[in-house]
Amino acid sequence: MRAVVDTNVIISAQLVEGSTSDRVLSQGYARVFSLISSRALIAELARVIRRPQTQSRLGWTEHVTLTFLHDFETSAIVVEPEIELDSIVRDAADHRILEAAIAGEADYIVSGDKDLLVLESYDGVPIVTPTQFLVILATLSDR
Repeated sequence: MRAVVDTNVIISAQLVEGSTSDRVLSQGYARVFSLISSRALIAELARVIRRPQTQSRLGWTEHVTLTFLHDFETSAIVVEPEIELDSIVRDAADHRILEAAIAGEADYIVSGDKDLLVLESYDGVPIVTPTQFLVILATLSDR
């Protein structure tokens, strides 16, 4: 199974150990599913992590930040979308998630973003919350 995990889920995973978001990301790192990302999404993740409010909550040094970004990138399948979307959702940055999902042939998009969740799916790719995704993973492991 392949999934694009939205930046908001990745950041939440770093902020709250043991949270639903943390459990989703841990499953990706454990290769229970394949993490799909793109250069644009990794750049967005780097920007969000370096925001003063995020940094103050994480308390990370630049070295820890770089190590995290490196580990994420090496754990993910990094795709290069061939299409550039616009006008699908309000926030232009959310288009990068949809583009990566299509380019990476994702089975799911995992997000806490209401603008994405309201779509329910895009081009046949379901958009689910972290909680919903954990249920899906549990169902698959029961088989």
